[in-house]
Amino acid sequence: SLRSEAPAPAAGGDMPACGGERPASGEQPEHPDGPARGPLPGLLRALLCNLRLAGGEALAALLLHSTPRLLQHVQGAGGEIDKAVAERPELARAALQALREGLEPFPQLQEAQMAMDRALEAEQLTGVGAAVQAFLQQLVQLPFEQQRDIASV
Repeated sequence: SLRSEAPAPAAGGDMPACGGERPASGEQPEHPDGPARGPLPGLLRALLCNLRLAGGEALAALLLHSTPRLLQHVQGAGGEIDKAVAERPELARAALQALREGLEPFPQLQEAQMAMDRALEAEQLTGVGAAVQAFLQQLVQLPFEQQRDIASV
């Protein structure tokens, strides 16, 4: 199982515990933003947990497999995403910047790159939901080989 082989999460990390993981104190973790509301936060939390536990090619395969479903959840949720980003702007800005830099070698994702640039240039980091949606829409429209190349980055 991936859980038994995966390295333990860093102590004091900002991520919620996954599945059967428990904090060192043995208490059930409570997410700092409170309970998940609606399908989007739960899906994102599950995706983040799986990303922490998977590695390399497994991570790319998970991303490709999950992208169409994730896009369904993201469509029309731009405002919710922007609201969540506003609660943790430093973390969101760092994640968006890393994603933007990772997409640099892929001109076929230029529209998503420009949406990310616009979001990053905004003082209040608005438009992240639209940028994420643009990225996912462009990604699912690409041939599988190109999707795999992008996901591996």
